[in-house]
Amino acid sequence: ETLLSFPVKITYANLFQAVEGIEKENKVRCVLGGGMTFSEGKKKERIPFVFSGEFPIFKLPEVELLSLELKALTIGGSDLSFRWKVKNNNSDILVVERIRYEFYLEERLLAEGELGAKRNIASGGEEPFSLHFLIDFFDLGKDIYSILQQTSALCRLSGEAEVQTQWGRVKTSFSKSEKVPIVRTPQFSVDDRSHHSQY
Repeated sequence: ETLLSFPVKITYANLFQAVEGIEKENKVRCVLGGGMTFSEGKKKERIPFVFSGEFPIFKLPEVELLSLELKALTIGGSDLSFRWKVKNNNSDILVVERIRYEFYLEERLLAEGELGAKRNIASGGEEPFSLHFLIDFFDLGKDIYSILQQTSALCRLSGEAEVQTQWGRVKTSFSKSEKVPIVRTPQFSVDDRSHHSQY
C-alpha cells in the first residue's frame, strides 16, 4: 500500500461565488475523480477512481469592541483600559499567537503595539482581551480630557492577527469602529480642578 496525496488549492472568494450559500456552513462535501495509469514493461492500464469527502470552511475571527474603563482622570492625563473580544465561528479551535494593533479614540491614534501571548479560542467560543494605557493629555491634546468625561466615545481597533488553525497558520487583518461606553471602575478617581491657577 502507498498513500497518495492530491494537492488542491481552494480560494474561498471564488468558491463562494461559484457555489452560493455555503459560506455559512462549517463543512462542505466534495468529490474527487480522475484516473491513475499503471505500467509494467510495455503494458499500461488506466484505472478510474472517485472519492467523496468533506473539507472545512474557514471563517475569519470576529472582533467586538466592548468598553473603555477609566481608573483615573486628571487634567493632565488618564489611566484607562480598553476591552474587546475575539469570537471563533469555526468548528475547530483557534490559537491566537500574535496581534499587532492600533487603537484610535475619536480618530486620534492613542496607542499601537503588539500582543504576543497565546490564547486558545474554542469552537464557537469567545476570548476577552484588554489594553492598558497611561495617556498624557499634553501630548495628545486637551480635547481628550473632554471626550473621556462623556458616557461613550467612538473607538477604532485595527491591525493584523496571526492565528494557528487546522488549515495551518493564517494572517488576517481587522478593523472595527464603533461607539463604546465609558465605564468608571470601582477604583476610579478624578481630579477636575480648573485649568486656571492663581499665583
